[in-house]
Amino acid sequence: MAYKHLKFPENSKFLVTGGAGFIGSNLCEAILNLGYKVRCLDDLSTGKQANVDMFKDNPNYEFFKGDIKDLDTCMKACEGVDFVLNQAAWGSVPRSIEMPLFYSLNNIQGTLNMLEAARQNGVKKFVYASSSSVYGDEPIYLR
Repeated sequence: MAYKHLKFPENSKFLVTGGAGFIGSNLCEAILNLGYKVRCLDDLSTGKQANVDMFKDNPNYEFFKGDIKDLDTCMKACEGVDFVLNQAAWGSVPRSIEMPLFYSLNNIQGTLNMLEAARQNGVKKFVYASSSSVYGDEPIYLR
């Protein structure tokens, strides 16, 4: 594993939002393999229960079902957490154009809720990662 050199304080606890999705569940697995504790926050709207179930027997894993659009949920999820890896977002540029309010509530307000909850809970580091969706579709060139 290329990330084995990463060292964090012993007993560090990570919150992975969107942890039931593809990228989030792989992050959960990598962090657990390094021996750290992981709390996964996901509403399972696009994530998969199977991605949660594969860690259910790991004592360092905790699943927290909830929505980042709810500040109280974010506050509870951040309690006792050292690091937040924010992967909770809805992708697809075309769908975001069709449903702009839904996307802004989830992707913008939800992220702001997570940032505020992390700040109020004294989280040490907050990592906001994006996906390829920000690049959009291939440009169509006119001839």
